[in-house]
Amino acid sequence: MYTVASMASKRRHTDSGFTLVELMTVVSIVGILAAIGVTLVGRHAKAARTVEALSMVQSIRAAEESYRAENRRYLSVSSSLTDYYPVASPDGKGRAFYQNGSSPLDLRWNTLRPAVAGPVRFVYAVMAGDAGDTVPPPQIKNPPNFPTAQAPFYVIQAAGNFDNDNELCIVAATSYSGETYVENDGE
Repeated sequence: MYTVASMASKRRHTDSGFTLVELMTVVSIVGILAAIGVTLVGRHAKAARTVEALSMVQSIRAAEESYRAENRRYLSVSSSLTDYYPVASPDGKGRAFYQNGSSPLDLRWNTLRPAVAGPVRFVYAVMAGDAGDTVPPPQIKNPPNFPTAQAPFYVIQAAGNFDNDNELCIVAATSYSGETYVENDGE
């Protein structure tokens, strides 16, 4: 037979902690939430890296419009949309945009002179042309369909590779619209 004292002692003993199953359940839930959180933070951090390219594309647009106001045409800086600057291929490393070299590509970028806020991790290309020229499509999966140019034009393309996985983040824009196309930004 139990006495009141022994029942109180037994109750205190069973109410004093968590069972192993309860602790394992809590640890499992915390682990799952942490894994989800790390994945989401990684994706947002990768997507935030495109901010540099979006800013530079706007700066290149403004520089092209300024150049056209003075010269009545846009400046074709690159020989193709994969003729990138400041290096030939994206590697995710930050570097100064203006290389101060004497190559034709350096000289054309120095002529266009877009405003640059700091080191860049993307690489950039700009092609321009006149009415009647073929408009090169950006290197994105679903590029806009451009007819033969009816007026002077430019196409800007930026590429970034942050994981060295050969899957490039591409940011593209044209003088035909105010839209900026972003592909593989980490989402």
